[in-house]
Amino acid sequence: RQLHRFGRVCRSIQGEDQDADALRYISRTMTTPDEMNPMNARYWEKLWHDMLTDKKLWAMSADLKWRFVTLIIIAGKERQGGLLPSLDDMIYHLAYERVTAEQLALELSTLAKRELVELVEFEGAERWFVSNYEKRQAAVSDRERQSRRRSASASASKEFARKEKKEEAEEEEADKCHMVVTNRDDHVTNQLLTDAGIARNRTTAPLWSLDPTYVQAHLAAAKTTGLAIRKMLDGDPPPAGRKIPKEYEKVIRR
Repeated sequence: RQLHRFGRVCRSIQGEDQDADALRYISRTMTTPDEMNPMNARYWEKLWHDMLTDKKLWAMSADLKWRFVTLIIIAGKERQGGLLPSLDDMIYHLAYERVTAEQLALELSTLAKRELVELVEFEGAERWFVSNYEKRQAAVSDRERQSRRRSASASASKEFARKEKKEEAEEEEADKCHMVVTNRDDHVTNQLLTDAGIARNRTTAPLWSLDPTYVQAHLAAAKTTGLAIRKMLDGDPPPAGRKIPKEYEKVIRR
């Protein structure tokens, strides 16, 4: 299929340099045998998390940061350990961005000052190279991968244990607060009923579990203690507008 396309391109290009132009076109568009091998195929590049905090990138514009990312991708397509193609070929890869040779040269120079790319000698000519490319793109060893997995699992277990311990402590504290409030209310209710002359027996026992404010309101509003007892046992709502007697305010607040 690719050979057929090669022939079609050759026939479509007119002029003295049709063979050279066709070969140049095919060299840029045909899939290489190495790329056709599924074992060698790689269609992605790694971007490290520390790029967000790297001082070399802080003062750079968003466009320049993106240019650095595109150079990493181009280096990956070249499969030469970080070596970038010629300036013309890089412009071809960036055709959709409509970048000029002057603009790209200026961007490469700026990135070189940041030590993100560098010029190296290659086959008697200078070529741009993405610094630390192989170090950044190296495959993770099985041992390191297992170590990371164990570390992540251990961190998750520690975090779960920490949250569980925190929840238990919060529940325990809530139980203590509830117990303090309950004991305080029981004490005040007992004092109110005792002061009213109500004896504790099988009939009146439920009164000792009532809220002290509720008990005080009925005792203060009812004409007789017996009527207050009956209303409280029946669960009648407390009379509106009743305030806590001064002698019990401190006890209830405490």
